[in-house]
Amino acid sequence: MKCVNCNKSKSKLYTCEECNQKFCSNCGDTQREWCDTCLQFEQTQKDNESIDT
Repeated sequence: MKCVNCNKSKSKLYTCEECNQKFCSNCGDTQREWCDTCLQFEQTQKDNESIDT
């Protein structure tokens, strides 16, 4: 199985709870089960909210 972020074959993959993409432990938060793409998007949203206020 391959991680969609790094495209490397990994024995253990996780499914992102936000977008359902498969990611490895190097490409996301395995505790929250979010991939790096969704984590970065969330951080961008938080940064934009702090600018608006």
